[in-house]
Amino acid sequence: MRATVFKIRKCHLLFFAFLPSILLAGPFDYWQQKADYKINVSLDDENHFLRGDITIEYTNNSPSSLEYIYMHLWPNAYKNLNTAYAIQKRENGDLRFYDSDMADRGYIDSINFRIDNANAKYELHPKYIDVVKLILNRPLEAGKKCVISTPFKVKIPKTFSRMGHIDQDYQISQWFPKPAVYDQKGWHPMPYLDQGEFYSEYGSFDVSIDLPSNYVVGATGVLQNEDELEWLNKEAEATEALLDNGDQYKNDFLKREGRKVLHFVQDNIHDFAWFAGKNYKVRKKIAELESGKKVTVWSLFYKEDLSVWRQATDYASDALVKYSKWIGDYPYDNCTVVEGPLEAGGGMEYPMVTIITSKISKPKFLDEVITHEVGHNWFYGILGSNERAHPWLDEGLNSFYERRYTIEKYGHDMAMPKGISKIFDAEEIDLRSLAYLIQVNRLKAQEIGLHSEKFSDANYGVMVYMTTPLMLEGLQTYLGREEFDELMQKYFTTWKFKHPQPESLEGIFESSGKNLDWFFNDIIQTTDNINYKLVKKLKKEKT
Repeated sequence: MRATVFKIRKCHLLFFAFLPSILLAGPFDYWQQKADYKINVSLDDENHFLRGDITIEYTNNSPSSLEYIYMHLWPNAYKNLNTAYAIQKRENGDLRFYDSDMADRGYIDSINFRIDNANAKYELHPKYIDVVKLILNRPLEAGKKCVISTPFKVKIPKTFSRMGHIDQDYQISQWFPKPAVYDQKGWHPMPYLDQGEFYSEYGSFDVSIDLPSNYVVGATGVLQNEDELEWLNKEAEATEALLDNGDQYKNDFLKREGRKVLHFVQDNIHDFAWFAGKNYKVRKKIAELESGKKVTVWSLFYKEDLSVWRQATDYASDALVKYSKWIGDYPYDNCTVVEGPLEAGGGMEYPMVTIITSKISKPKFLDEVITHEVGHNWFYGILGSNERAHPWLDEGLNSFYERRYTIEKYGHDMAMPKGISKIFDAEEIDLRSLAYLIQVNRLKAQEIGLHSEKFSDANYGVMVYMTTPLMLEGLQTYLGREEFDELMQKYFTTWKFKHPQPESLEGIFESSGKNLDWFFNDIIQTTDNINYKLVKKLKKEKT
């Protein structure tokens, strides 16, 4: 998620269960669970409900026998004022949800779990109403599978955070019953939070969405409906005509009657989100990676923001090309960028699709935010680390590449506003560097490698988004860019579609044969000053 220092909120992570940890030395002694989803859902846009059913084939690849599976019911975060989400918002001074009407809140109900077609019981979490423990009818042995199914109904809240609606514009994320991750460190049940992100199991998704025909939808996965693709292509052509000739834009969405069922499928992902509106303009572009792979890029945006969003597909395409070159090829066929009323930062990432706030008024800033969110397809999407426990491993690494992209494209990153640069006499540094220096001088800096709940409000932005890229630049300078890129590509190849830990990245970089304790221990894990000593001066020979 693209956040600013001024919108950072404190994160909390409380584990319901904790098991002894086993360090991940590499993928050869590594295992992970698998969750394959089939979801059918229907949108009631008059009353703002989702009604559906879900089937999850859960594979236990661990060496342990499981007696229960933690399940997330995250729409319940919006149910009342006592949820972890509601408490966090109130503690951080945001009272919009606290002061909201009951009619604007949300929840999930009609849950009736079955396992292998037999009724199953579940226990409520003692603290979080959006986490339950599903009791297995019999132990799930190592290497075995079970099939979890349930109907569900979601009351879609007004948009206070990520999931929600504003009138009949819908942002559908964190919306279905979902298993928590079980890995070498145990179970990871976590409540939904506004500032504090996610950790999910990989698998396949087969999702069918029933909704009125006059909606355009941007979603995770590959759309299977040829007639819908034809319609989207025509809408993209109409947008091009408007851009080229100034023709009156025809809103054909409102002319379509009845309902439609859109079908999306995708392998090797760990989440599914979708966004629907009646008034989106559509643009399309084919991005070609250096490998020759082609990716279809879509942008959905509002007509009134045309001047800012007209190049959105170009921005997404540029990001796909650069990240693929630097790290490893984007593995999916589509990438979609959607404008919407997001209230949890400047943008929010999901596999193959991202939503960007409507509050952006300058094209360059939109380019930066789109690049950051598209970049999360690598750091979160393909490299599925625990975002809440190790925010630097996704937000920090992603911000490093966003910074590289911005400097190469524009010559600078987060340029200092003129008024601020004069106040601090800081013409030669950018906003990231200044934010870090201010915290250091105020003795407020914290360790980059902290758990997200331990950061202060400001430091979640300063240390994770701003400082980590600067420190990674130091590592890149020490190793040389060529070797740095080779090691990051090795990290990508080794850990794609897996759950890397900080020690996984460290292990890859230590394979260079260089002692990098100064980075992974001193810089990441402490706030100690790094002292250097000049041991030898080489004389430059005259020529």
